[in-house]
Amino acid sequence: MPAHKRRNIDRQQQLIESIIKATRDARPLKDRRQLRRFIGEYYRNVSFDDVSHAEPEALSAAALAHLRSARRRPQATHRLSVFNPSE
Repeated sequence: MPAHKRRNIDRQQQLIESIIKATRDARPLKDRRQLRRFIGEYYRNVSFDDVSHAEPEALSAAALAHLRSARRRPQATHRLSVFNPSE
């Protein structure tokens, strides 16, 4: 694997670890293992450069708010939410 790709993977993994560490309330997930899997999948294809400026707490809150919203949305319906991580 080329060195630049390895660096990108390492940076992405460090970001995911920082998001997991910053998560205080992981509801509706049952445990840290589920949290690790969810956050890893949620941010897997997101460019590090697109989110590196954001605080890990805000990235965690955004992902979990999206999950909570999806769990409340009835199937075959639309749901629009505006999320402000600073509030």
